[in-house]
Parts: sequence; structure tokens; C-alpha cells
Amino acid sequence: MKNLLLVILSVLFLTSCGNTPTVTKNEDQTLSAVNDIINPINYNIVDGGETDTFSLVKIDSVVLIKNRPVVNYTTDTSEVKIIGHTNINLIVFTVKQQLSGYTKKSTMVIGYVQNKKPFLIGVNENEGRINKIISEYKLNDVEKIKLEKQKILDYAKYTNI
Repeated sequence: MKNLLLVILSVLFLTSCGNTPTVTKNEDQTLSAVNDIINPINYNIVDGGETDTFSLVKIDSVVLIKNRPVVNYTTDTSEVKIIGHTNINLIVFTVKQQLSGYTKKSTMVIGYVQNKKPFLIGVNENEGRINKIISEYKLNDVEKIKLEKQKILDYAKYTNI
């Protein structure tokens, strides 16, 4: 009887020491940021009478960008200036969207700054476009100013067609 009790306790102890997944604080914040983006999008889709909502497949990566330049947004290229720097996490994750009975996988990129609301940066099926989005967030001050000026010029050219 003692041996049986010892075996049962040993098995219980070993199973409790098994590989139970633990969620770290960073993983919890990442998942929370992802849900803060997906849930309102799905709510708006359903509220609009549609049924093709997004669901999370997996979180691909979290890219920490240190000292990312923050630019003031303007329509004049001479006014583009760096107004500060911030650390930002770019969260890259795969989503599945139901499209009239079919499914389509896309990649979403969101930005998350500590103690701020996450924001959607882009959704695309093309991995090259996702990599371009991430690389634009890694630019130094001079390159960031050039990019923002070019965006203003491109927009002006596009609207004057």
C-alpha cells in the first residue's frame, strides 16, 4: 500500500514538474497589443454587416527599434524636422481572413510604444512589402527626414495628376 501511494505521489509530482508553458510579461503585452488591434477591426466589420473577420494565426516576431526618430508631419518639405526619439516594438504577426468561405493569410505589422495605445502600420500578403515597412522604421535621422520629404513630394505629384 505504501509503494502504491509512493508511485501515485511520484507520478503527480513528475507531471506537475513537466513542461507547462509560462507566459512572460512581454508575451502578455504583445498578445494584448495584437488583440487591441484585431478586435476593433473585427467589430467594425461585423457592425458593417460583413462576416469576413480576421483571426490570429501566430506572432511571427517582435522587432525592437531603439531611438526611432519621430518626425513632425507637415505638407511643406522645409518644415520636416526630428522632434524626438522613442523606442518602439514592431509586432509582426500572421492573420487569417475568411473570404466568402475561403481563407486568406496576410501579415500585419503594428507599432507598440510602452504605455501607449498600439497602432496599425500595415497589412499585406507580400513579405517584401512587410520587410520594407520594417526597414523604414530602422532609418537614422537623416534618412528619415529624406524619406518624409520624398513622401510629401510623391503625394503632391500624385494629387496633381
